[in-house]
Amino acid sequence: MNLRSKPNTKRMWDGQDEYLDNIDKNANSQSPNVLVILMDDMGYGDVSINGSLIDTPNIDSIGEEGLNFENFYSSYSVCSPARFAAMTGRYPYRGYADNVVYPTVDTISPFASTRIFNSVEMGGNADGMLGDEITVAETFKAAGYSTGLFGKWHLGDYGEYLPTNQGFDYFYGSYYANDMTPFFHASEKDGQYKIVKGTDDLKDQSEATKLIHNEISSWITEQTKDGKPFFAYYASPWPHAPVFAGDDFDGKSGMGTYVDCIEEFDKYLGQLFDTLDEEGVLDNTIIVFTSDNGPALEGSVKELRGGKYLTYEGGQKVPFMIRWDSDNGALGKKGGTRKQSATLVDLYPTLVELCGITGKGGQKNFMPTDRVIDGISMAPVIKDDEVIHTPEHPIIHMKREDIKAIQYTVPVSEIKEKYPDYTYDVLKNNDYVTFKYFDRVQNDNSAFFDKYRVNWLHILTDDSGENYNRTSVYPEIAEEMSEKLKETQKSFEDNRRGIIK
Repeated sequence: MNLRSKPNTKRMWDGQDEYLDNIDKNANSQSPNVLVILMDDMGYGDVSINGSLIDTPNIDSIGEEGLNFENFYSSYSVCSPARFAAMTGRYPYRGYADNVVYPTVDTISPFASTRIFNSVEMGGNADGMLGDEITVAETFKAAGYSTGLFGKWHLGDYGEYLPTNQGFDYFYGSYYANDMTPFFHASEKDGQYKIVKGTDDLKDQSEATKLIHNEISSWITEQTKDGKPFFAYYASPWPHAPVFAGDDFDGKSGMGTYVDCIEEFDKYLGQLFDTLDEEGVLDNTIIVFTSDNGPALEGSVKELRGGKYLTYEGGQKVPFMIRWDSDNGALGKKGGTRKQSATLVDLYPTLVELCGITGKGGQKNFMPTDRVIDGISMAPVIKDDEVIHTPEHPIIHMKREDIKAIQYTVPVSEIKEKYPDYTYDVLKNNDYVTFKYFDRVQNDNSAFFDKYRVNWLHILTDDSGENYNRTSVYPEIAEEMSEKLKETQKSFEDNRRGIIK
């Protein structure tokens, strides 16, 4: 293993302990269960409910029986930072998590798929997600839920970074991406893990979907016997390259292994839903489906620009669906779509609100107060398709330690006040429009890799492909967004970890 360096940033252990100690431990058999499904490198257009050629009936059923979001974003365009955002409700910058975490295996090769330089690359001597971050799993565990993680972790592989030291009672899966070495499946409890499928066993990863499915299915069955609510995080390794499919699916789609792999996952997901139904908990399980970022080598972003690693729409706009059959009206009308924007940091506060997590003897929507929580509950979007990401609470698109773009939605009436003579169709046909502003971003056309888009304003409402720069049309809005971007960047830099004193 590498030379384990001690984190040298400000720590927030006291605030973490105080928050967790004050959560009301009142979860019971009537509390909703939670199943969060996070895909790896799945594009917005890789599910049939969003117009894909891929057959995904079980994934689609989440949106068809619940809600499908048209404008949901990951909070980063690569794996580890996005997972940090999902777990903490905070942008990865807060935790020195701006880059992919690699296995901590001793090597001096700068081109190896392992490295000893995580702590240098990440900053703050961090080798993963710092243990004093408060995770959604820790919140649900403190409330009385059983918590389990199945699939890909990718936020550290020792000590405080291990999943069972970050709020999970049980973990089965891989600590890294499936193109890293050494690659293995481990099972873990109480901060101790054992390798159950070694590197040699997983050179052929065609059984990965089945192995992970068997674990999560058995674990859910075990929890339901005890009558205890569960929080299950199903982090599939697919369709991250290299892709594999089981013998029963390999070559069956006629569209290649990438599609075979997704259709196999979908089939097993249907079996997992059957397990939930057989155990009598399907109706009272909140099921969330999304992806950590857009596609890399294969996959569809539909009309969007860019893909993984980029802050364009194709890199961060991802599928998102939510289903909860016995929601008592929390989801509004079922089977519909939601047009208003939300992002992955919003997931944590949303689940806290939907599940009624309280603290200090009944305080609703109980979230940490010693640190900045960047996310905001999606409950208003879920129920009534209301705007939540306004100029006061923009969506941030970051790369490394820089904010590349900000995005928010404003009423058309406000735009008409600034530009009373404008009668463009986008203003005629909508009550709200969503702006996205780039300060400076590299061109996504490799033939012009040395070119940058500077001071670019897009209206995503009628131009989701980010094809046209509207700065010359709406100069005041571009200037306002530029100032907001700079202000937000400075606030991040002045308080790296987002500590509230």
